[in-house]
Formats: sequence, structure tokens, C-alpha cells
Amino acid sequence: MITIRKATKSDLNDLVDLWQELMDYHIKLEVDALLLKKNSRSLIRSFFIKNIKGKDSLVLIAKDGKKSIGYIMCFVKEVPPVYVEDKMGYISDGYIVKGYRCKGIMTKMIKQAKLFFKKKKMKHIFLRANTRNKNGWNSWGKMGFKEGAKEMYLKL
Repeated sequence: MITIRKATKSDLNDLVDLWQELMDYHIKLEVDALLLKKNSRSLIRSFFIKNIKGKDSLVLIAKDGKKSIGYIMCFVKEVPPVYVEDKMGYISDGYIVKGYRCKGIMTKMIKQAKLFFKKKKMKHIFLRANTRNKNGWNSWGKMGFKEGAKEMYLKL
């Protein structure tokens, strides 16, 4: 049975492993634009801890029995003071392992994220999606996210 719940410190190893799978996938898409630091696993571990404990963040983990099959990390992010809304809901990561995709798991996590952001009085949720990741791009669109801008990069 698949369950979705708030992540705890006991989930850290699984969260880091899931994050690594996501990074490995994106590195294949981007080639040189997402170079990771040698200590990236310990850095993301600390980032997960911060967001698991944070009052303005939410980390959810999806499990099939004892097997971790996905996660989403969300937090309230400040924006420049020139905008009417000084904060926004932000999804930094979302990942479902192969074999569990297209089963509505991420959609259920997004529903929980929406509730979290509504409680925080956010009016919008933003995320950054790799346009080369067609499956991910299409999935976010099916969940109601609209393209607002495309991020570009230039190798120097």
C-alpha cells in the first residue's frame, strides 16, 4: 500500500538516495550545467534536515510498504521587495522512482503541498522544471502548473 506522509529525520538516507537519482537523471539531460560538489550528498542532507524541521517548509515522502518511492520538498521563499506579494510557495524538488510514475502519487503530494501553502497564505506556487525533461514538464502541466518563464543558461 502506498502512503504519503511528512518526512522525518529517520527518512534522511532514503531522501538523499532519491535526490541522487533525480540529480543523476538531470545530469544526463543537462550534461555540464548541473555539476555537483563532491560533498553534495552531505549538503543536501543538511538542506533536508533544515526543511524537515522548518515551520515554513514541507517535505513529504511516498512509501510502498517500507520502500521509499518518491518525495517532494516545498518551502516559502522570499522574493524581491518590489512585488505585491513578498513571499511565494516554492517546490524545489519532486521525484517519483521509475515504475511508480503516472499513478497519481505526485498529484497527491501536490494536493498536500497546496494545503500547506494555503495555510501559509501563499497565493501562488512556483517551481523550476527542466524543459529537456519532457515527462516531468508534461506531468507538472497536467497538475495545473502553467509556463510563466523559461530559465536559460550559458556556459562560460
